[in-house]
Amino acid sequence: MVGIALGAICQAGIEYFMVKFPDDVNTTLLWLTGSLWGRGWDQVLFLLPCLVLVPVLFALTSKMDVLSLGDDIATGLGERSKLLRYILLSVSVILIGVCVAAVGSIGFIGLIAPILPGEW
Repeated sequence: MVGIALGAICQAGIEYFMVKFPDDVNTTLLWLTGSLWGRGWDQVLFLLPCLVLVPVLFALTSKMDVLSLGDDIATGLGERSKLLRYILLSVSVILIGVCVAAVGSIGFIGLIAPILPGEW
């Protein structure tokens, strides 16, 4: 219920800004659907500090495999599963947040993301 209410509040805010600033409706709709159109080096420079986190994520891939076995087995193999989970969650949230801030929300990612882990 909280998600539905929060979604309705955000949608009302978006519609308010679209009515209040009718000249920027195209920009607003473009950002809501997500696009790389009109992006320049400013957005690339915005993303550069976060590229440091990509090697961190790749360095933790083997630990992700151990974590997928379960907390008990991961702890038995010497991994601190709770800390590892927090680190992975933080890194992924930061990377996704920065990408959405630069490009906008791309809807098909929400549709394809649940399918990917089963295919790989």
